[in-house]
Amino acid sequence: MKEEELDQLLTESFSEEDRKLLKKLSHDPSVFEMIGDSFRGRNRWITVYATIWIFIFLGGAIWCGMQFAAPETDTTKEIVGWGIGAAFCIMVVGLLKMWFWLDMHRNAIVREIKRLELAISGMSE
Repeated sequence: MKEEELDQLLTESFSEEDRKLLKKLSHDPSVFEMIGDSFRGRNRWITVYATIWIFIFLGGAIWCGMQFAAPETDTTKEIVGWGIGAAFCIMVVGLLKMWFWLDMHRNAIVREIKRLELAISGMSE
């Protein structure tokens, strides 16, 4: 049996209310909708906090990079210090962004589990 036929049989077995809910859940959100969902969840304050730190460290990386390339830096020690500061800030931004993407994927997995729960409940009735 093909996947489309199975989906059609499952959809026909649901009540009207379950069909509406399944249609709402079956919508695959775009990246921007997934980002917005991260700011609407129960952990939105953590997401806001991490986003603030992303911008702070991005600003720090830009500032350290500009100081690294500035002609006013005289010694090698200063140049290496600004380079290490820029690299550190870029790594922190990268790690925070990886956390953010993992959070978005966690939300997508929760959405899929809800779809499965709805399908199983429809089959059991």
